[in-house]
Amino acid sequence: AKGDGTTNDTASITAAVTAAIAAGGGTVFVPQGTYIVSGTIALTTNITLAGAGHGATLIKRSADVPIISVYGPATTNHVLNIGIRDLAVHGNDTAATAIDVVYASLLYMTNVTINSVSGIGFDLVEVWDSRFINLFFLFAGATTAAVGPALEIRCARAASGFGSSTDNTNECFFWGLHLEHFRAGAIRVEPGTSSNGPSGVYFSGLKMETAFAADTAPALYVDANTA
Repeated sequence: AKGDGTTNDTASITAAVTAAIAAGGGTVFVPQGTYIVSGTIALTTNITLAGAGHGATLIKRSADVPIISVYGPATTNHVLNIGIRDLAVHGNDTAATAIDVVYASLLYMTNVTINSVSGIGFDLVEVWDSRFINLFFLFAGATTAAVGPALEIRCARAASGFGSSTDNTNECFFWGLHLEHFRAGAIRVEPGTSSNGPSGVYFSGLKMETAFAADTAPALYVDANTA
């Protein structure tokens, strides 16, 4: 991968991830630089994607697709032991979710910045027993309050097919979140299309501040069932 801010580095990064998966797991290190991607970097069990620092390694998309995804194949088969740390992602002001996580357990995210996303910045769907430390959201969130916060935490997002679940999100801990200039609320915690609500979702040390006068959504929304 070039990391020069011009070259499309999708194939190089995904090849490194594929090699780590074939080896049974490992850390894919992305050095300092700006990496342009037109496709999604898909992480799975026992894989960590690590940069040189969230002010040093930037992954910026050139197409309206998720930048990083973690997808378990089914509710009964979560992917496990996944890390994302010390990097920034840039949505290029397009609407697709920047970091998309569905059906995962033991996910660790540390020192990650999510910037310039005109849709959901970070979507968690049925995630268990995971930790999120020092996450920075800048200009993230859609213009429709009900569907586009900077951070979405839910149990399911589709009535059928991928993202449909009868289980819940639980035991997720967030420390030191900074959410600034969100367009449609900072955080939403809700069942989604599930009959269950998230449980055991903990927040400590949040800054939530917006300069968008049109933002009438609550900074923190928790639906009545979940509360």
